[in-house]
Amino acid sequence: MIDMPQSQTRKSQTRTLAKKSGRWIPYVVFGVTLAWVGGVAFEISRETPAGASTPSELKTQVGEYVREGNSDDLNDLFTEDSVGDSYAKNYLAHLEDAKSSRLEVSINDHQGVYALTLSGVTKEGGKVCTSWQVKQKGGRWFLDAAPLVRPNPCATTP
Repeated sequence: MIDMPQSQTRKSQTRTLAKKSGRWIPYVVFGVTLAWVGGVAFEISRETPAGASTPSELKTQVGEYVREGNSDDLNDLFTEDSVGDSYAKNYLAHLEDAKSSRLEVSINDHQGVYALTLSGVTKEGGKVCTSWQVKQKGGRWFLDAAPLVRPNPCATTP
């Protein structure tokens, strides 16, 4: 039997332990990365899709968001290519400036085009009215902020 010096045996054991103790690092990194990716995917899946599932829901949401002054969610009801990020915020500011009240939301077929109309009165008794075209895109219902080319439904609103 060959006798190894004790100092050489300790060095060998230390190197073996060092190799073994470092093996868990890639597993931890992989686990943390996997948890992070899973968390991001979960948050994305929970995000509410833009638009509304039906025209009736669109009408209800517009009325709710306008009454609450919720510009972020109201902006999500418009087609992406028809408004900028601050469209709803600016629109709600104009409604506030007009001191509008008794706001009503309706959806009607206006000469072959569905239009959502928001109407009400000002503090002085004047009329407030805005119409947007209602469009379906990807199974969801949206408002299009582009002006109607046909006569505006607000012209016939009492």
